[in-house]
Amino acid sequence: MRAYIISDSSDDDKGCDIVFANTVREAKKLTGYTPIDVDRYIDLRVARYPQFDGLENASEIELAEAKWREGWWFEHDSQHMPDPEVSTVKEFLDWYNTE
Repeated sequence: MRAYIISDSSDDDKGCDIVFANTVREAKKLTGYTPIDVDRYIDLRVARYPQFDGLENASEIELAEAKWREGWWFEHDSQHMPDPEVSTVKEFLDWYNTE
């Protein structure tokens, strides 16, 4: 399946999320299953995110690791998040599992 990134074009502070679908239309329908709350449908932004293609069956921790490698930030203690350029997966997992 293809990966799509969903966000609110009127408010970048709401963040974004990943959904998996075959088409953009299918991805838009999945918005209700994400933490992204879009006030107006016209503000819904859906774009291809091929870096995550094929991860639809990944566990939460595998998806978190992939997001970390891509430079995503997490609500959990982001200032102490290991740097993906120099840190190991074990360091990330130790940090991630301290939630």
